[in-house]
Amino acid sequence: SQSALAAPPLSAEEADNFQARLERGLRSKPARVLRQRMNIDFAVLLMRSSYNAVDELDIVAMDQFQKDFFLIRQAEYQYYSDSIGAGAM
Repeated sequence: SQSALAAPPLSAEEADNFQARLERGLRSKPARVLRQRMNIDFAVLLMRSSYNAVDELDIVAMDQFQKDFFLIRQAEYQYYSDSIGAGAM
């Protein structure tokens, strides 16, 4: 069951609606410098740690958090890859 103070589930449309696009447009652009690739094991550890922290705090149902997190990452990816330019990823 959903916690009383939890946010309502996010839809794909909400993750990429006008307000979300406006907020992305107002952010400063990421630096166009070559960066080392992030170690995939470390990236997975960070993501799992965020899942564990949310689960331990019990602020939102884990299935909702995973879905919302995926939708936000999906909506942000294209904007980020376009901002840093072709070949930088």
